[in-house]
Amino acid sequence: MDSVLPAMSPEELREHARRGPGPLWWSLTIAATMLGIVAALWGLGAAFEEQVGLAAGVSLGVGGFIVFAFGGSVSFLELQSLNRVRLAERRSPGCFVMPVFVDAKVIDLVVQLDPRPWYRRLLPLSPSQGLVVADSTGAELRLGWGIHPVARASNAQVRDVRVGEISNRFGSTPSVDVVVETPRGERTASFMPLRWRRGYWGIERIEVLASYAVALREAVASTDAPDRRRA
Repeated sequence: MDSVLPAMSPEELREHARRGPGPLWWSLTIAATMLGIVAALWGLGAAFEEQVGLAAGVSLGVGGFIVFAFGGSVSFLELQSLNRVRLAERRSPGCFVMPVFVDAKVIDLVVQLDPRPWYRRLLPLSPSQGLVVADSTGAELRLGWGIHPVARASNAQVRDVRVGEISNRFGSTPSVDVVVETPRGERTASFMPLRWRRGYWGIERIEVLASYAVALREAVASTDAPDRRRA
């Protein structure tokens, strides 16, 4: 897959990393969330005031709460994704930033890079979203709000960056593969860059993945990139 040509300039790639939902998506999500609140409160209130049957009122209330919880959770994750990228850019100006989906295999690799027994407890137990931030000193993986790294590989440890694939039960998904040197030998971390519609559905175009791979490779190999360590 490395023969695929990159399709985006550095400026377009930075804009791609910042891209998020549009006004219509936010309007519909907020409207659904508010409707869920109204349905939950009205359904439960009507049930206990015997305006409707108890079962019908409780069902409406529970359904409304589920809609509210789902809409609120999705909105929170989107806000976190958008702010994670912008916060990383403010704290590490000029560095390469790639929003990614972090699966269990990457978490296992993080443990290999930092094998302290207690360290695993700080990591998520399930797949999550994060950032790969890189410059001439190496590459970092940041989770949560993207403030502090959970793993770091120096530029000497980063052996290669290429377009690869993640195998799963449904087949395979294109990815950006980072080959790093660990105490147990070379290991490959496969990242799926997030896209809008973020990590919930859709696979990014292979040309975009090639653009991320080239930009990450150049960032790690660069000798004049800003120093990320002050972040």
